[in-house]
Amino acid sequence: MLIIKENDSDNQYTEIIIDAVHFLYDMVLGPTFNYGYYSNYKITRYTKEDITKLLTSIGFKNVPYVPERYKGIRGAARGYYDVFMK
Repeated sequence: MLIIKENDSDNQYTEIIIDAVHFLYDMVLGPTFNYGYYSNYKITRYTKEDITKLLTSIGFKNVPYVPERYKGIRGAARGYYDVFMK
């Protein structure tokens, strides 16, 4: 079973919001803040559809197990939950 809590990175503005949220979480909740990490920060963005295609291509099946209150894409950072099983 694979449980995903992710962001649907569908455009450049969503990516900026996601980066800002990750930056703030790291700054506030991280044990130490590493400024150097963010000066070389590189990440590959995926949409919800991209992740679903990737996982199904390697044998995972999307399972409709997510509770109703967590279904769908929500908020400015387009957060979502999903469950896959192999």
